[in-house]
Amino acid sequence: MSEDRLEVFREDPPPIELDSVTPEPTRVERWADELRTGSAILDLPSVRWLVPGWIPADSVAMLYGHPGSGKSFVSTSLALEFARGGWWAGHRVEPLSVLYLAGERASDVRDRVEGWCVHHDEEPPGGLYLWLPSHVPQLTSTHDVSDFAQLVETLGVRLVIVDTFARVTLGAEENSAKDLGPILDALERLRRATNGGSVLVVHHSPKGEGRGPRGSSAILGAVSVALEVTGTEGRVSVKVTKANSGPAPLPDEFQLEPVLLEPHAGEERSSAVLVHGVAPRVSEHDRELLLELLREVFSGEASRRELSRAFEEEHSRRLSDSTLGRALTDLKRSGLVEAVGKGRATRWRLVLEERSDLLGTPSEG
Repeated sequence: MSEDRLEVFREDPPPIELDSVTPEPTRVERWADELRTGSAILDLPSVRWLVPGWIPADSVAMLYGHPGSGKSFVSTSLALEFARGGWWAGHRVEPLSVLYLAGERASDVRDRVEGWCVHHDEEPPGGLYLWLPSHVPQLTSTHDVSDFAQLVETLGVRLVIVDTFARVTLGAEENSAKDLGPILDALERLRRATNGGSVLVVHHSPKGEGRGPRGSSAILGAVSVALEVTGTEGRVSVKVTKANSGPAPLPDEFQLEPVLLEPHAGEERSSAVLVHGVAPRVSEHDRELLLELLREVFSGEASRRELSRAFEEEHSRRLSDSTLGRALTDLKRSGLVEAVGKGRATRWRLVLEERSDLLGTPSEG
C-alpha cells in the first residue's frame, strides 16, 4: 500500500529591488541632522519652569539641608501646593499630579499632611500620591528603577519627590563619583518618565555651614537647580545655591507654626505647618472686606477656605494664609466674629454688624 507523501514547498521570497531599500543613516548623518545654526538655533525649545527661577520643568532638582532645618516641611508643603494648584515662592503653580516617596519617618510625613489640612481647612488634594513603601526602591537596582519609572508613567505623575537620597541609595558610596554614575542615570530615567515634569531629591548637608549637599560634587553637577534649606527657632529660609538657567532669585522666608491635631486614644497630638513669609501687619481695610464677605456673601458664617477663595475672586488678590489667620484672630478679639468648631471643621460666624468704630487698631505684626 503506497503511503501519501507530504511534500513541503517553499516559495522563494520576491526579489529585493535595491532602489526601494532606504539605508540606515550613519551616526555622522544623525548628528548632522541634530545640528542647528544661525536663526534655526532660536527654533529650539526654551527653558520652561514649574516655578519661575526655582524649579525648571523637565529637570532633576535637589533640596538639601541639615537635620532639623525644616527641609521635609518644605518638601511636603511644596508637594501639597503643587497637588492643589496653590502657591509657591509668590507664584501661582499649575496643579500637577505629585508622587511623594517617604523613605524615612513616614508617620511624620503623614502628620505634616494632616497639619497642613487643619491649617488650610482643606482635605488632602487628590493629586498627591503619598508612597510609604514596604520596600524602598533602590536607584542602584535596574529592576527597581524600571518599575519605579513605570509607576510614574502609569499614574501620569509630573512631579516626583524622593525623600531622602540616602534611603534610595543604600550601600552606595556618596563620595564616589563612580558609584554615583548609575544613580544619576536612574534619576534621569525617572525624569523622562514624568513626561516633561521634574524630579526633586531631598538630601542632607554635611556638618558645617555653606558646604553644599553631602557627598561627591558629581551630585551637585548633575542637577539643574539646588535649593538649600536653613532654619532655626521656627524660621526657615530656602535659597537657590545652583541655577543653570539665569540668576538665582532672592531667598524665600517661612515660619513654622504649631498646629494641634485631633487627639488619638486620649493623647494630645501636634505638628507644624510651613507659613510663607513673616507674619505681616493686618490692614483695617482687609478686615472690613472680610466682614463684608461674611455678611453679604455667606449670610454670616463661612469656613476659612471659603473666605480665602471668595476674597481672591471678589478682589483679585490673595491674602496669605498667615494674614488671613491673623485677620480672623483680630476680628475675634474685637468681638465681631466667633470661631465655631475645631480643626478643619472650624467656621467663622459674624457676631456683630460691621462698624468701623468697633474694629479697633490692627495688629502690629
